[in-house]
Amino acid sequence: MPEIKSLYGIKKKIKCIGCSLQKGKINTLNITETKNFNVSQDYETPIPGFLIISSKKHVRGIENFSKKEREEFIELLYNVRVALTRVLKIKNIDIINEEISIERWSHFHVWLFPRYKWTEKFGESIDCVIPSMKFSQKSMRTEKNLKEVKNTAEKLRRYLLQKQQ
Repeated sequence: MPEIKSLYGIKKKIKCIGCSLQKGKINTLNITETKNFNVSQDYETPIPGFLIISSKKHVRGIENFSKKEREEFIELLYNVRVALTRVLKIKNIDIINEEISIERWSHFHVWLFPRYKWTEKFGESIDCVIPSMKFSQKSMRTEKNLKEVKNTAEKLRRYLLQKQQ
């Protein structure tokens, strides 16, 4: 059974992270949701605005979405990306879908990885993502940064809620 470690250093053994999120067994910073997808701050990585869009059901990839699910996903992805620009002034992100990890976790998901000045020290290509994540997990679990992660999630949540109305 895989083990995950929260932003706050709490370790949990889980069967499926997606199902655990859906059932409220994992306390995460939820941003918004639709009928088939939810958006949350990455559970393990304390980088403000590092978001995950995940399916609410077991599904391997986009090719398994219905037409309505594809439309819903693209609209959600667009709205979240716009929010990262307008709310956080983030110019560049990496949108990552790694299907091999879906085999482990069972739910389609994409990462929206924000590029900050400090991530540049790990490189400018996609190769910087994992080193940046590891650095943040080791060095950014400070009270100040965790507060920033939480505040950032709340700002994004409010912005997206306002857009829905």
